[in-house]
Amino acid sequence: YNAINIKFDYNMLNIEPKGIPSVVLNDTLVVQFDMSPDYALLTGTDLDSIRMMVEKAKKFSNISSVESVTDYIPAEKDQKERIKIIKNIRKNLIKNKKISRINNRTFNSILAQLDTLWMNIFEMSSLAFQAGQDRLEEKCYELVKNPDNPNSDDFIKSLILFFKSNPVRSIKGLNKFQKDYFPYLRKSAIQMANPEFISVDNLPSKILDRFISKDKKHFLVSIFPKKGVWNIKNLNSFTRQIKSINQRATGTPPMFLALINYIGKDGKRASILALIAVLLLLLIDFKNIWFALLGMIPLVAGAVWMAGIASLSGIMLNVVNVIAIPLIIGIGIDDGVHIIHRYRIEGYKNIKTVFTSTGKAIMLTSLTTIIAFGSLIFISYRGLVSMGLLLVIGIASCFFTTVLFLSPIFRIIKHDPGE
Repeated sequence: YNAINIKFDYNMLNIEPKGIPSVVLNDTLVVQFDMSPDYALLTGTDLDSIRMMVEKAKKFSNISSVESVTDYIPAEKDQKERIKIIKNIRKNLIKNKKISRINNRTFNSILAQLDTLWMNIFEMSSLAFQAGQDRLEEKCYELVKNPDNPNSDDFIKSLILFFKSNPVRSIKGLNKFQKDYFPYLRKSAIQMANPEFISVDNLPSKILDRFISKDKKHFLVSIFPKKGVWNIKNLNSFTRQIKSINQRATGTPPMFLALINYIGKDGKRASILALIAVLLLLLIDFKNIWFALLGMIPLVAGAVWMAGIASLSGIMLNVVNVIAIPLIIGIGIDDGVHIIHRYRIEGYKNIKTVFTSTGKAIMLTSLTTIIAFGSLIFISYRGLVSMGLLLVIGIASCFFTTVLFLSPIFRIIKHDPGE
């Protein structure tokens, strides 16, 4: 019963070494930001089709965010409406040269904004550490205190304390800074309030390289799922939704789902073909259908035992350890073949000799094979650990089924040497 109920683990993160920063960050993004970094990609040949894809994707509840070049190129109708507003802003910026002075109320607002800035940078440093972004982490710790270094400075906190301890002097200094800085800020704001119509031709190269092909004939859409795609229900749901937008969707989720389907179909087909091939080879070797079928008993029983023990032990199949199945078919058949050959020579009257001589040999070969594959259990990559466990269980099961099943069967069939 447990053998037929062995489960498949679709979570690729469970085959990675435990606790590695990339896996921890992946889980953090899903939990803290409702976004998985394992995104899907769609392509289109014109901006109108891209806008339709984006609008359709945003309606699905399982999708966290959608990124495309349309984020930077609004529709023509929207641009015309916004250009009117931008022209008005530009006009006011050119006309208004007055500087608002900082008072006690606005000073308190500045202090609150500095506190918010400190919290944001500190959180960014934690995420940078988890992602292994050392350079970004170092830049963050130039502004906030490094908790691992008690001698490090906290620039923002020091600035806040200085402002609070010297409010009059601080307000005076901020007003002077604002007076000196305002002309540059005003000039930059006027430049940004550009009423020019936005098109592909005047986008910055960084945006072009990210979303548009080199020949400018294809546009890219990135779709981020809200939930982790390593859960099979989430994976099926997300893939079904993006396929409804565009059947030619690609990326990690649809590719992994296709991989799982191929493993399921081709794995079953390969296992059945391997069993048939082994049976044919036994038939050629023994030249007797009954001995050929007898040779299959330890293998089939051992495979069932392996699946049952693995299921009871909480070991699940995954994309790595399924390789153990054809290996077990190839290795597990050996014990029964050697025992049957010796039995055909000795006959049923010398069953004890069969198992005390050839039995010792197959026990030794099984143990050496178990030791070899068992070494995989001690590595950090959990995919190979699970494969090593399955192989150890499978080889041991085939050995025990050979000894336990063939001995009583030999006594029943009572084969004589040379018969």
